[in-house]
Amino acid sequence: MDKAALITGGAKRVGKRICLYLAEKGYDIALHFNRSGNEAEETAEAVRSHGVECEIFQCDLSDMNRVGRLVPRVLERFPNISLLINNASVFEDTRFHEITEETFDRDFTVNFKTPVFISKAFSRATKAEHIINMLDMRVGKVETEHFIYNLSKKALRDFTQSAAKALGPGIRVNGICPGPIMRPPGQ
Repeated sequence: MDKAALITGGAKRVGKRICLYLAEKGYDIALHFNRSGNEAEETAEAVRSHGVECEIFQCDLSDMNRVGRLVPRVLERFPNISLLINNASVFEDTRFHEITEETFDRDFTVNFKTPVFISKAFSRATKAEHIINMLDMRVGKVETEHFIYNLSKKALRDFTQSAAKALGPGIRVNGICPGPIMRPPGQ
C-alpha cells in the first residue's frame, strides 16, 4: 500500500466517481457508505479492478458516537491514509417555514458537524496531507430553496477556510464547489 484515501459517501454518484478517479491514480480506497450497501459493494469491485485495495465502512454520519469510531477503524486498515474527502451530505428541499429541529439537526450534523470531527480525527493521522470538503456552488448565493442544506454548506465553507489556516502548511484543506450535476433519483 502506497497511498490511501477516505471518501465519505463514496458508494454512488459523485462519491463513486471520486473513488474511481483516485483508484486510477493508485490510491487504496476506504469507501464510506450509510444505506447504500449494494452500491458500495459494486463501487468497491470497480475500484479493485484498478489493482488497488478497497474496503467499505458503514457509518450513519448523523450519529456522532458512530462517527467517532469511523476514522480509527479506517486507520487500522489503512495506516498510510493521506487524503480525506468529505463528500457525504443530506440534500433536502426544506423551506424556511418547514424547518424542524429534526431537519435542522440532521442537515447540520451530516453536512457540517461530522466533516469537522472527521477532519479533526484525520488530521492527527501521521500521514495526513490533504482534506477536501465538497461544498456547493450555492455557497456564494442567497437562496431560499434547500434552506438548511445551503446554510450547512456555507458553514462548511467557512470551516474549510479556517481549517486551512489552522492545519497549514502541513495539511492542505480545500473546498470544491461543483456546479449542476444530475439530479438524484426521485428529484
